[in-house]
Amino acid sequence: MDIISAYREVGTYRGAAEVTGTTHKTVKRVIARHEAGGAVPERASRGHNYDGVAGLVAERVGKTSGRISAQESRSYGQVQGRRGQRSST
Repeated sequence: MDIISAYREVGTYRGAAEVTGTTHKTVKRVIARHEAGGAVPERASRGHNYDGVAGLVAERVGKTSGRISAQESRSYGQVQGRRGQRSST
């Protein structure tokens, strides 16, 4: 059963959340968007944390015929003035 149908049948956000296995906050957002006549909004594309060094890594992989470790490429990036970022995991 979808969220909108569950809400119409039960009549409460929390009840619809229980039936559909989601939270009452999600039900509220979906119902508000549906009543406003809106569709799901398009998500803006976000960059990756490696976008800044992708070219650098590709260059090093090409020069070494693919025989380069992550630690070596990180060190090379730091020499080139790249600070790096915290791990994404």
